[in-house]
Amino acid sequence: MNGTPKSMAMSMPMALANGRAPMDDVPTRLLAPDEPQPVTVTNAGGRSPLVVVADHAGNCLPRRLGRLGLPQAELERHIAWDIGAGAVCCLIGDALGAVVIRQNYSRLVIDCNRMPGSETSIVELSELTTVAGNIGLSNSDGGPRSRDISALSR
Repeated sequence: MNGTPKSMAMSMPMALANGRAPMDDVPTRLLAPDEPQPVTVTNAGGRSPLVVVADHAGNCLPRRLGRLGLPQAELERHIAWDIGAGAVCCLIGDALGAVVIRQNYSRLVIDCNRMPGSETSIVELSELTTVAGNIGLSNSDGGPRSRDISALSR
């Protein structure tokens, strides 16, 4: 490595300062530290044996993904989230004394109801709307989405 001693090269971290892996140029982390966590837990001390889950409660997009090639108006539609589902689930959770888990990120990033890597986990077309930022993604492109968004909500 450009005159770097072998022992020094072996001890270098796997991620570079720009947050990318050195070999495959895929971001090692999708979410920046100041972005919302993948899920929000409400009523964590709930006494009910039930857990209420709102898997499409949010329409956040990780900053690294921009708007996925969509105008803002599209991100307010049902293609991006189940409008009102998070609020309804919180009302139900309060009434039952149950824990509520709400997914904060849009199903257009990755659908947490789908098996990661399946054809329907990251859609290119939703309700006749093309999601340009999802077209032609490889498995390695979808990996950070699965790891950082979907895995934490399963």
